[in-house]
Order: sequence, then structure tokens, then C-alpha cells
Amino acid sequence: MKKRNIKRNSELGFVSIIVTLLLMLIISLIVLAFAKISRREQRQALDRQLSTQAFYAAETGINDAIKHIKANPLYAGDSDCSDTQSNTFGNPDLGNNSAYTCVLVNPYPNDVLIDTVSTTTSQVFPLQTKTGTAISSLDISWGVTGDPSGITVADLLACPTVGSFPAATSATWTCPVGILRVDLVPIIAPINRSNLEAAAATFFLHPGDAVTGSVSIVGANGFGGQGVIAEAKCAPNTDKKKICKVQITGLTNSYYYMRVKAIYVNTSFLIEPLDGSGDALALTNAQAIIDSTGRAADVVRRVQERVKLTPSGFTPEGPADSSNSICKRFTAAPGVDASVDSLFTSEPNCLLD
Repeated sequence: MKKRNIKRNSELGFVSIIVTLLLMLIISLIVLAFAKISRREQRQALDRQLSTQAFYAAETGINDAIKHIKANPLYAGDSDCSDTQSNTFGNPDLGNNSAYTCVLVNPYPNDVLIDTVSTTTSQVFPLQTKTGTAISSLDISWGVTGDPSGITVADLLACPTVGSFPAATSATWTCPVGILRVDLVPIIAPINRSNLEAAAATFFLHPGDAVTGSVSIVGANGFGGQGVIAEAKCAPNTDKKKICKVQITGLTNSYYYMRVKAIYVNTSFLIEPLDGSGDALALTNAQAIIDSTGRAADVVRRVQERVKLTPSGFTPEGPADSSNSICKRFTAAPGVDASVDSLFTSEPNCLLD
């Protein structure tokens, strides 16, 4: 009997050792897992911090490039990084182990891109070809400022009839894409009032289901022809800037000024000038594309921005703008002399209701 008890006790001790080893193994694995998770979170936090530093370093490169462009109007751009390394835009080493390592500048893009054309403020920019080649046509595309993935053919078919202009506050505008007003003025010598009046053209580009979406500038210029309504060719598109498209043909000059404004709905906007063969033309003095790469330790960020090169001064929405309320009073009565002095009276202390 005693030998049997001794054997049982020895077996219990062996089991205890096995259980202890298993518990130690499990605890060790848990500790190692927590340590790995902690290290990974620390690395992710560091990567986020370095990514932010790299982003700001890239933004610094863009700001230095903008400053250089403004100070050097004849700057022809950079297609490689050698000039950045020789400090064309300033000192790329920003300290704290961060720098912008490459800045590419293209001041002659083949298009003009505007992320948001507002219903309240116009956008004005030049269309001047770099080589002086005449612009034969303009491909104008516009769309939405948000996510275009939910726009369907049915949505575009619900757009109001071409030529319909509901009140701005009306809920009858059921189209996801708004109307785009385009004013086009060729810059030709001699520049005077009569020439500008005769050459200016105004188009209202309306969402629609046109086969080609094309309109000629011939017959659209001058006071008698302005206000041409052109039906666009619209289709769902993953590119929010290219839902609707109209091509303006019949152009013959190399230098125009364009004014665009959205109606009903804010829109994104893209315009591409083409020559007589349909090839894209490089533009000058409109926009510059700046591509900057920033680095912080071993993390890099790349940022691309378009910069407007023309002055960003105030562009009035009408012949005269006032920052204050204007009160006008008109007086007319039977038998009054039809002269300006008799029909209109000035009230400097006019009160508005």
C-alpha cells in the first residue's frame, strides 16, 4: 500500500509541472502579444507624426515654388529635381530630419481645372497659348463638386428641358448638374469698347442628351448673338469634372479671356483648348501645376496642386457693385416733362423699409 501512494504522489507532481509550464507558456505568449501590439501602435503613431511632417514639408515646397513663380514671371518650370537640390525655391532642408526632396513645376498645362465654380462668384482667367498657335475649339466639361458615383442615367434624364430657366429658389431644378454660363472675349488689337462688344460671346451650357454637344462661336458674338443656349452631352462618369461636355468651335484667335459662373448648382470645371488638328495646346499665365515631395525620416508624402497665375483681385458681378445697400426712387406723373431731371429725383437720405 505504501508503494502505491508514493507512485501516485510522484504522478501528481509531474502533472503540476506540466500545468505550470503550460501556464507560463500562455502568459509569455500574452506578454509577447501585448508587447508587439504596443510596439506596433508606437510605430503607427510615429508614422502618423512623420507623415504629417512630410506633408507639411511638401506644402513648404509648393509655397516656395509659388513665391519663386511670382518673383520670376519668365520662369519656365522644372521637369526634374536638379534645380530643387540647388535651392532654386529656397533651402529644401527644413531641419528636424525633414525636407522637400523634389519640386516639379509645369507653368504651361494643357487645360484649366477649377474644383468649384460657385453660383455666387465668377471665375475669370486667360486662355493664351504658349506658342501663339490659334485656338480652334474648346472642350468644356463640368460636373459636381461631390461624389459622382450615385448619379445615374435616370438622374440626368430628369434635368429640365433645354432652354428652361426656373427661378433660382425653385425646387423644380431636379438635375444633379447645373447650367454653366461662359463668357468668352478674344483679345485682339485694337482693344477698344466697340471691338470688345462686337467680339464677346456668351453661352449658357445646359445639361442634356445631345449627340455631340457642340456649338459654334459664329453668330454668338456681339449684342445680337449673345446668350446662346447649348445642349451638352451628359452621361454618368466616375470623373466628377466630366459628366457634361460641350465643344465650342469656330475660334480663330490665340488669346481669349473667359469668365465662368455656375447657375443653380455649384460645379467643377475643366477646359481644354485644341488646335485645328484636335491636338491639345499648352496655355500660359492661367495655371501652374506644382508637384512637391516631402520627406521626414524614412516617410515621404507627395502633394500636387494647381495654382492660379493671374491676379486674384475682385471681379465684379455687374457693371457696378456696391458694398452697401442702394436706395433708388423713381417719380413719374402724367404731364411731366420727359427729361432725366424731371423723371428721376435723388434722395440722399432715402430710408429702406
